[in-house]
Amino acid sequence: MYWRTPRSAVSVRKTVEPKPVLNKAWNPHFYEANSLESWLCVPHDIPGLIELCGGEETFLKRLEYTFDGQHVDPGNEPSFMSTCLYNWVGRPDRTYDRVRVFMDMFFNGPCGIPGNDDSGAMSSWLAFHILGIYPNAGQPWYYLHTPSVRFFTIHLANQMPLGFSSSVPQPFALLVIFFLR
Repeated sequence: MYWRTPRSAVSVRKTVEPKPVLNKAWNPHFYEANSLESWLCVPHDIPGLIELCGGEETFLKRLEYTFDGQHVDPGNEPSFMSTCLYNWVGRPDRTYDRVRVFMDMFFNGPCGIPGNDDSGAMSSWLAFHILGIYPNAGQPWYYLHTPSVRFFTIHLANQMPLGFSSSVPQPFALLVIFFLR
């Protein structure tokens, strides 16, 4: 059970039961998400979020509970970065696991991508995760995990290629990101 403060400034609080979002049963108090999905969307201060949760161990437990309870919808922007949050608590293996589950569940069939592509948002989520990299919104870094391909090269705007290569079968590849001048 989670609490929310009512819009009016009274001191009364109402309980709000989060519902799984994978079946699109959104709570009327949240748009396109629920409280368990929305708490993950703090791309500007993840260390602060971890601290507010009580530290890495508690954050990891909440993250697992949120995913295991199907409160993360990979077809919806508030959840796009949520699979990468495991990297902040030393569990990039869980990032890999969650990304692969979502790829298999939502992007591996005749239906294509889940939901509305929103000007390429869903396609970008998939393309980045296939390459094993994902941008942190509003920050100058990328999350890394095991790619789904053996090699790739991205030609950056500054003419510097970004590449990965592995002769080891996936998912056991050693991730090597290198810049060539």
